[in-house]
Amino acid sequence: MIIYGTNTARIKTKDMPKVQCSNCNETGYKKMSRYVKYVHLFWIPTFPYGTDGLSQCTNCDFILNYDEMYRSEQDHFNEFKEFARLPIWSFSGVILVLGVILWAIISNDLDDKATREYAMAPMKGDVCYLKWAPESFSTLRVSGVLDDSLWVNFNVYETSQQSGINDIDVNSNYSTDTMVISQAYLMDMLDLEQIIEIKREE
Repeated sequence: MIIYGTNTARIKTKDMPKVQCSNCNETGYKKMSRYVKYVHLFWIPTFPYGTDGLSQCTNCDFILNYDEMYRSEQDHFNEFKEFARLPIWSFSGVILVLGVILWAIISNDLDDKATREYAMAPMKGDVCYLKWAPESFSTLRVSGVLDDSLWVNFNVYETSQQSGINDIDVNSNYSTDTMVISQAYLMDMLDLEQIIEIKREE
């Protein structure tokens, strides 16, 4: 399966003023075309890496690339390039990647903001995703709130990867032993980055 490669696409074509063809010697219109060369990933244009310029005789279909054109033809083509600029779609992959990165940054900032707000005003049912060590992740669930005291139940399981936290966040995995902690202690855990995120059902 081809997931990356290169391709060429025509940007624009335009009639050139009357010039003599070096192949058939007829004086008539030639067509100028500009092409973009681009790298694609999964067939999505990612970024351009070059351009080509061609002229074609409308009488004999003889084709010249830019370097083979007469000086007068090159001058016409250079003017034509101003109206045949690189299309935005040739940067689609770059734009898509930047968009994903921007979305991830914004999404992460919103999650961090929500987690801090939840920690400042915890509610029954909140689930805190915990990071005890680089390869030790677990959860705790708030089972009750009274003033600045929280009743919590810790998950009896842990996972070695952050991506596995969702898998262990099930009712049967929480201890029946309830502990009492302060809301200030919860904030300390957040500031020490022991709390990765707080999930709250809306």
